[in-house]
Amino acid sequence: MKVLEIDIKLDPVNDGARLLETEAIHKDEGALVIATNGKYKKVTPEEADVILEKLSGYTESEFMGNSPYIVIVNKDKTFSYHGGRYFIGSALVMKGTRKGLSFLTGDDYDAAGKEFMSRLVDFVANGERYPAYELQ
Repeated sequence: MKVLEIDIKLDPVNDGARLLETEAIHKDEGALVIATNGKYKKVTPEEADVILEKLSGYTESEFMGNSPYIVIVNKDKTFSYHGGRYFIGSALVMKGTRKGLSFLTGDDYDAAGKEFMSRLVDFVANGERYPAYELQ
């Protein structure tokens, strides 16, 4: 994102505006940590970076359907069953762009949460039902 810097010191030679390449910080910017049991929380960009760093080398990610949202899970916590692949636990959700990952803002949190929840299936084991995220 470009930011406008204006410098006016009553100096016609140097006064003026210039565009700076920088990223603006949105106070609602961050990521969504959401669990297959329906619990969720918003995390700051710094918290999301820590999660991504800790998961480095252990992540599996995919776009959630045709949405711009990417679900990021610990690949060691995924499992296969009857030809499908599943995940039970909590995941990090961010936005995917041509440049890579970006943070969620505003209505993205609700939209990403609904998209995640719409992809849950009932996984039955030991006579119990567990909500599981079905990976593509």
